[in-house]
Amino acid sequence: MLYKNIDINMNGQEIDQLINVQKKLLNITDKIHNICIKHNIEYSLFWGTMLGAVRHKGFIPWDDDLDIVMTMENYLKFKNIINQEYNKELLIFDYKNKIWNKAINKIFLKTNDFNFKTSIFVDIFVISPAPLSLKKVNKNFRKMAFYWNLSDHKFKFISNMFYKKIANNIENIISKKEDNYTHFYFPSDPYAFKKHQSKMFDREWFSKVKLVKFEDREYYVYNKYDEILINYFGDYKELPSFKNRRGHHFFKNKKEKS
Repeated sequence: MLYKNIDINMNGQEIDQLINVQKKLLNITDKIHNICIKHNIEYSLFWGTMLGAVRHKGFIPWDDDLDIVMTMENYLKFKNIINQEYNKELLIFDYKNKIWNKAINKIFLKTNDFNFKTSIFVDIFVISPAPLSLKKVNKNFRKMAFYWNLSDHKFKFISNMFYKKIANNIENIISKKEDNYTHFYFPSDPYAFKKHQSKMFDREWFSKVKLVKFEDREYYVYNKYDEILINYFGDYKELPSFKNRRGHHFFKNKKEKS
């Protein structure tokens, strides 16, 4: 495996915890993968997980999260199937859960000790077609930011009925289809958009997927993973400095790159 024997900035106890987290992430992702295969739903590994699949043939050795991505059409189909057929074993939290109301959708295993603040989850990002014009994209993002701010759980006065209207508006923005839109962006992730709003993704890069090795199994990634990773990370084959080789969800740190 590429980069197999590299040092990471974590002690023995942290590494044991990391291995346990990664096993749980694989367990959830195996279920996602099998459901998507069975129901013809397209997904891809994404962000650092795609990078790990390409550069390490599995997790980035210090990574403690797992990201996948879908179009809104595929996400809604996936969510509907989970809620109807797999609701005894899996839970989805997204923009329609007032208790969660986060921009990034998350899927958990349903366990007796489940706690959405501490349980292990897989992130599901949603991509939306967009024109190349950043002016038009920024207009959409401002709408999204407005609705996210309204849905913030700090605003206790918002009724459940009004919250549903907010969630529906968010979904309508992300779901908007335009055949002449040539690029994608990520309206469900305001943080990533603010940080990387100049980095639009060519729609063609997301047109096909293929299986790649990930640890001792296979998951899907987009065929044009190299273009996607270069666009987002730059020289993604370069390892970060030793001090930044730590998990960033369950192990607090400041990191430079993945």
